[in-house]
Amino acid sequence: MIYYIYGKKIKIKCRGIIFYEGKLLLVKHPGDVENYALPGGKLEYGEKILDTIKREILEEFGIKSEIGRLLYVNNYIEKDGINYIEFFFEIKNVKDFISIDSFNGIYKDELSEIVWKDQKDEIKILPEQIKIDFQNGKLLEQEVKFVS
Repeated sequence: MIYYIYGKKIKIKCRGIIFYEGKLLLVKHPGDVENYALPGGKLEYGEKILDTIKREILEEFGIKSEIGRLLYVNNYIEKDGINYIEFFFEIKNVKDFISIDSFNGIYKDELSEIVWKDQKDEIKILPEQIKIDFQNGKLLEQEVKFVS
């Protein structure tokens, strides 16, 4: 869903950080062979932000998520001129996600890959700050980080 504020296009996304024993659950979308993403998606009109992340995780994996702290807020403008705002939340029930073979989401076809990555793995994640924090063991720090 695209929102218009003062005639400008804005999209809001919510993503989940699913981190377990030094590994991070990542997805790839068809059409983007380079970058991994954190699971999640776009806010629908009239939807609350926390409801968005719960719905998106359920749609992608078929697992109900327990939402923890807000960890990151990202803001960027894509080449198409759309201003994106992303909220990244901690997912607390990480043990429910350990067996990737059991993922059964209704929108799992929107994903080309689901994988756990180690901190030492060479990966591309956007935004870059999340990758840096992941590799340096600072992903779940107490403060909210604003990145762009």
